Amino acid sequence: MDQFMGLLEDRLKKTTIEWEAAKEEARVANDKVEALFRAVEAYRQTLAVERKESVAVPEPQPVQADNEEEKALEGNKSLIAWELILANAERGVTPKDVRDSFKKACVSFHANYPYAVLRRFMKSKKIKKIRGRYFPMEPKKAGSE
Repeated sequence: MDQFMGLLEDRLKKTTIEWEAAKEEARVANDKVEALFRAVEAYRQTLAVERKESVAVPEPQPVQADNEEEKALEGNKSLIAWELILANAERGVTPKDVRDSFKKACVSFHANYPYAVLRRFMKSKKIKKIRGRYFPMEPKKAGSE
């Protein structure tokens, strides 16, 4: 019994060390994603100014998390999902599309997160679901109700 408990303790220590290393790698990757996102937005805005175009800057979605690091990561993921929805407004997106965009951005996420973020957008009436695809809500036209 003592050997088994010793084995479990060793595995716990090794796994904890690996987990901490993976969290640090994810933090570094997410910091890079955020920095690159800011750079892309700055270039887009500068280019739009030079072209004398108006620029719509997406607003990060409010999130609920226990600490500041989690809030930053959640906001980044929500923003990735929101930009994907806006970029695919004509064809709509699926939870798989959201999941694929997180993977492409090298953002760590829980398997259910794409569903959670889409549900949150629906609850706040930012998107609608039609035949399994999610579309941004159309702005109300003046004078129509």
